[in-house]
Amino acid sequence: MKCPACGANIGVRDEFCAWCGKPNERAGRHLQILKRYRTATDVTRSELERQTLHRVPVFIRLLVIALQLGCFAVVIILSSTAWDREEGRIRRNADLHAAEYAAILDNCMAEGDAVAFCRFCNAHRIEVYRSGHKDSPYRKYRRYSELADNYVRIMSAAMQLYPYRTDSYRSEADIIQSIAENTNSFYGTLERAEKDDDPPLSEEMLRAAADLEDQLRALLITYLGVDPSDADRLRELTDAQRRLLLETAWDARKGDA
Repeated sequence: MKCPACGANIGVRDEFCAWCGKPNERAGRHLQILKRYRTATDVTRSELERQTLHRVPVFIRLLVIALQLGCFAVVIILSSTAWDREEGRIRRNADLHAAEYAAILDNCMAEGDAVAFCRFCNAHRIEVYRSGHKDSPYRKYRRYSELADNYVRIMSAAMQLYPYRTDSYRSEADIIQSIAENTNSFYGTLERAEKDDDPPLSEEMLRAAADLEDQLRALLITYLGVDPSDADRLRELTDAQRRLLLETAWDARKGDA
């Protein structure tokens, strides 16, 4: 710009002309405006810093809460999948030790210990019904496993009758009905087992099934009071006849007591 007094070139920020020494009024106004803007800027920056410092603790708390929720979600996800991973590991282990586990199951059947058989299968997640695996080393146990499961359920229900508590969550009628249903299921499975050809049952398996039937008859005679002659013909009866027989035997036992 030019000095208003002498016309020499001077800067907009020069307060005085370097040539004539006259004051530069425009420069004064410019500096005042610049100072005013600087003051406003400083105030704004101070206020922003104050508010930021005031909000930092809140932000940190929110960040900590968010991190905690994230960790909690991760824990839930890992916990929900942990059971599946463990189940898968146990099943794979059963496949890897098939020969060893099969020998243990064979021994349980030979000794007529259906309870030990079921417990071992449950503990090691042995899948005797696994579909699509006809070559599974455990498939041969599927019929005996059904018989053993029914027998164990019948035995467990019978134990609830001695002594029977009137405040039990199950009534006597429910217990007897459960025993009758599982007895019918046992004999239905036994009939299928003797005709089964997928895979065909070995002689050892058939003997184990027959032994388990003998144990079932003895259990019903001992705990429900079934007459031995009636127990011997259980296989010949229909489902309805078995149910009636068990109900009548238990009613008679209670009446004698």
